[in-house]
Amino acid sequence: MALVEIIEAGAAAVEALAPILEGLNGARSVLLEVDNNTDTTLTKISDEHSHGGFAEIPSIVIPPQKADIFGSQNVGGSIATGTEGSVTYSGGDFTLIISWNNLFLRSNECDASLTGANASL
Repeated sequence: MALVEIIEAGAAAVEALAPILEGLNGARSVLLEVDNNTDTTLTKISDEHSHGGFAEIPSIVIPPQKADIFGSQNVGGSIATGTEGSVTYSGGDFTLIISWNNLFLRSNECDASLTGANASL
């Protein structure tokens, strides 16, 4: 890839992130990117928050070889909380769970797990 193409790709990525970053104005927030590097469509089947809420909601569908970016943050007016939640996707023969935890008094955590018949592919 030529240097000009790399710079253009970087500029496009920054442009796509700008509105999401502007919406993340909580004291505790996370920006998550889910890359679908499979040939299978990922379909969101659930999401939940123990603390906080979405500043930018995850896409319902992530097409093959595409990515989605979303954000979560603490709820305005909350005291000593953060954001903790998960999003679950179905990929046909596997399930992908993305989880995060950015609480007020603990260290940050993020995790992804695969289950199902094709989880090891």
